[in-house]
Amino acid sequence: MDSIIIVGAGPAGSTCAETLAKNGFQVTIIEKEKLPRYKACGGAIPKEMLDKFKIPSEIIQRYFNSLTLHHIANNIVIDRKGEGAILWRSDLDAFLTQRASNSGARLEENTSVTNIIRKKTGFEIKTTKGDFKSDWIIAADGVNSTVLRLCGWRKFLRNELALTITHEIALSKQIIEKRLGSDQLHIYFGKQYFGTGYGWLFPKKDVISVGWGCRLPDIRNSNQQFQEFTEMVHDQIKGGKLIKKAAHLVPVGVRSIYRDRIIAIGDAAGFVDPLSGKGIPYACLSGIIAGQVLKKAIDKNKLDEFKELYEKKLTQAFLTALIAKRDIQPEVYGSDENILRFMKLWQNHRSTEIAMSLWKNK
Repeated sequence: MDSIIIVGAGPAGSTCAETLAKNGFQVTIIEKEKLPRYKACGGAIPKEMLDKFKIPSEIIQRYFNSLTLHHIANNIVIDRKGEGAILWRSDLDAFLTQRASNSGARLEENTSVTNIIRKKTGFEIKTTKGDFKSDWIIAADGVNSTVLRLCGWRKFLRNELALTITHEIALSKQIIEKRLGSDQLHIYFGKQYFGTGYGWLFPKKDVISVGWGCRLPDIRNSNQQFQEFTEMVHDQIKGGKLIKKAAHLVPVGVRSIYRDRIIAIGDAAGFVDPLSGKGIPYACLSGIIAGQVLKKAIDKNKLDEFKELYEKKLTQAFLTALIAKRDIQPEVYGSDENILRFMKLWQNHRSTEIAMSLWKNK
């Protein structure tokens, strides 16, 4: 049975490891930090993911039933129904990694990859804790993937990246619910403040995740723009204590996903919604698909067909939709008028439906 190294213990890497380990493969997850560890992330996941992965209530910070969409320039508020939950990525990643470990995957924490050497029969992965050998490598180590850099893959282009800034603001549960509601997420749009992007207030139990994100070419001054946003939502976060802050790059374009026994999944591949910024569900789904397709290719001894089948399964699942969203993203965020039109469509339709058909039907 082939041995597989997965670099990165996020949602993509963990779900891929679980899928492969359940099918008898020798799987090792290499994670540069020790779990649980903080990740800058709004932490919103849809209800269907809660059900599919049996996410325990113990790690859920808050359930939500709606999204409140704010258009700053026009002072318009739109409520959109949507069920799901908010959690800390540290808790989600630890839970999903434990599922993978329970299925037989091996976890190597506090271990950074320093070099990758291709051998006749596979790879030698050099790390800060020794060397590992594998027949396959799966890059699940995010937008700045060390694996793909060491293997010579191109970086994301500047217009394929967005910068996010997150501040975690501690407040009492009672104050949060008085100001933001008990089951609502708040998303803010406006060309002047966010460019190609948006701001958000995602309430956890006793913390509000305050976030701002914008595509790199549209940023005029990220710190200033974030400050402007926090001043805008001052009444919602006043009196709170800053307990954590972080900046993070997010891909908004897809790059290569496979090359000669190296597979990219999750953020490393660029599987993030360019309109809404949603990434966790796509990360999990890409991990599962990669594991299933790899098993099939190995079982049938059709390794030369892996790339074609992987792309086909991704396309059927979500890739076509992501590309359609990327194509309309510049127009959607090109003006306040277009942003408002998108918000009104999003009130009653999924972003996939908007990108695939509704946006074109002006």
